[in-house]
Amino acid sequence: MSAAVAWRPLVAAALLLAGCADPAPAVSRAAAAAAAAARQTELVREWAQASQDLPNLLFALEDRLDVLGEARTLPPGLDGPALATARTELAALRAGWARATERVQAGDLGGGVASARDLRDRAGLLWGRLGAP
Repeated sequence: MSAAVAWRPLVAAALLLAGCADPAPAVSRAAAAAAAAARQTELVREWAQASQDLPNLLFALEDRLDVLGEARTLPPGLDGPALATARTELAALRAGWARATERVQAGDLGGGVASARDLRDRAGLLWGRLGAP
């Protein structure tokens, strides 16, 4: 028996003594735990990035709407009613960000991150419609 194979019976015996009839479930549990930890780490990283970027994007949208509101002429394709709709949309984005933050504070990191992704996409579309440079 080679050295590489010699440890397998020992591991199987140790797992049997620990209450695992088959080493495969223990390995599967370990792999699942590692995958869950990696997913959690990725969610934390993504939330930290969204927490920095999204509020700044919302403030930039507000500034752009203020500039457009004071402009004598609006960019092509943008009129008074469209500007009012954009302000309403910005208010909805702010409310959505508050809800996403509440979800994370309540322990639903995955839901908060999913909401932040959606909000980022919607804010990007609004930014494009406002003819932002």
